Amino acid sequence: MKNYLLSLFVTISFWSCAQEDSMNTENVRLIHKNHIGFSVGGPGFLGYYYEHFFNHNWSIEVGLGSVLVLTGIYTEGRYYFGSKDKPDKIAPYIGFGGGACMILGLDDGYVTPMVYAPVGLQIFNSRGFAFSMEAAVFRFDGETFPMGALKFRLMKKKKSSR
Repeated sequence: MKNYLLSLFVTISFWSCAQEDSMNTENVRLIHKNHIGFSVGGPGFLGYYYEHFFNHNWSIEVGLGSVLVLTGIYTEGRYYFGSKDKPDKIAPYIGFGGGACMILGLDDGYVTPMVYAPVGLQIFNSRGFAFSMEAAVFRFDGETFPMGALKFRLMKKKKSSR
């Protein structure tokens, strides 16, 4: 399984960072402000999310997902490091978010608040695909756990004004 994940990461990294015929001088996060993606891990466990960039550095993400007896819904703010004048294809980020987790039991279920604080790395290309890996501190149901996530996203290009 580790070899599979490593080869998947290397393949996506090479594909995302491959040289193109011309160098893109525009910052991709300013072109693609809306992201829709799928997450494995993280506060949504296994689910979908939407991320909107306000500028090159700041974004907000909302998502929901479920796995087995856990269902999570959350919102998270993120800060991406880097300059808007330099079109980086790899960007580290930090974030902080919260939400609710529903835990289903055999007889009953209950909802508990959750907090999620990730540190991650986003790799993207100018064609509208991005991949993120993150490690995080996850707190819910009165306990704190280490957690991580792999996120795959398609970035929607902003409409050009004519």
